[in-house]
Amino acid sequence: MSKRIDNGDSNSELPVSNAEIELQPQKHSTVLARSRQKARRGTNKYLRTPWWRLPPLGYILTFPLVGLALLIPFGFRQLDIYQPFLDTPLVLVTLIIALVWGTEPAVLSILIGTMAFDIYFLTGKFQLFQGWNQSLPLIPFVLAQIIMVVLAAQRERGRRSIEAAQKELKSYAGQLEWVNRQLEDANKLKDQFLSMASHELKTPITTIRGQAQLGMLRLKKQAELPPELEPVRAALERIEQHTYRLNSLVDDLLDLSILSSGKIKLRATRCDLGEVCREVIDEQQTLSGRTIALELSPSPVLVQADCERIGQVLTNLVSNAVKYSAENSIIQVGVSQTRGKAIVQVHNEGAPIPEELQANLFEPFYRTPAAQSSSKKGWGLGLAISKQIVERHGGRIRVESSQGKGTTFTIELPPGAEKTTKPIEEAQASK
Repeated sequence: MSKRIDNGDSNSELPVSNAEIELQPQKHSTVLARSRQKARRGTNKYLRTPWWRLPPLGYILTFPLVGLALLIPFGFRQLDIYQPFLDTPLVLVTLIIALVWGTEPAVLSILIGTMAFDIYFLTGKFQLFQGWNQSLPLIPFVLAQIIMVVLAAQRERGRRSIEAAQKELKSYAGQLEWVNRQLEDANKLKDQFLSMASHELKTPITTIRGQAQLGMLRLKKQAELPPELEPVRAALERIEQHTYRLNSLVDDLLDLSILSSGKIKLRATRCDLGEVCREVIDEQQTLSGRTIALELSPSPVLVQADCERIGQVLTNLVSNAVKYSAENSIIQVGVSQTRGKAIVQVHNEGAPIPEELQANLFEPFYRTPAAQSSSKKGWGLGLAISKQIVERHGGRIRVESSQGKGTTFTIELPPGAEKTTKPIEEAQASK
């Protein structure tokens, strides 16, 4: 059995089989595990010590390097050149060995250099430990090398600390990359599930609602309804009401899924925001019986946008204002234009929304604690869908709410909004 997922385009659907959906989590897990292993291999490669810096190689090269350092004072002696610092080449060799191969080869260099210097330049034979008075000339030579080895050891310790920190950061970066990919794949699966579930639910809900409406229509045609059919009529009305709510939820889920995936196509036309607001207000006044005031600018406010989607946003905002404000209060809708931007504001005198909760209002399925505890029904999808639609037009939506001033939702649409109404796939392909 296979199912088809609508991607927002009426001419293209994606066939997806049940077996493929069941295998997708396994495929994602395999790919993510390979990505994590690759990141770890990269980290180990980055921190691996080069072969030419290994201490065993330093032990081996210490002997020829000390021998090369001895050639310099030998040359001075053969040329009868006076040089008061004959031990300088040996000190430099010890420093190089300490910096490249570490402390242990450097200690070996000190021992070999000290013995060679004693034999060839001081006494002519090795008698370092036969008398302290003969060893005095070597003390500055040995101390200088020991100090340099200690400094080199501290430098090496600092370098290793930095490498350990880099290793930890690299490991965290790899883990974060893996987690981000996992979250992205989970989000794609979530969108796919929402789209499939919405499509699968829409058909039976529509059928149930149609049957309920048909039953109510037949009962209304009867001149006098028998008492035994009165419970049937009430049950059919409840079925029609609940299926209407379910159908609205399915439509919102489909809109949210399509908008989140970026595959929606906005049909940009020349749109008069004043006329759109007037149509929405007339509809909401008819449904609720509330007073809704409309304030328009002297000149028409025209934008290049999808009028149907902008009307959907305004319907969400006005219906929320009706739902969460007092029955005798007036809802105000204003349309204006400032600095080339089209502004639409919807204001109500309902209970204020705490500032710390305002940032969460545009998250899917979010409802404030006051809304959850009230008798007003809702799913917390309207504002999330409105935000997606406005941002697809290149605009933004915000809320301001405080005690004594009520709540105001503001929509800003920039000039030239038609440039941003292409679907994401087309925008990426044109780059």
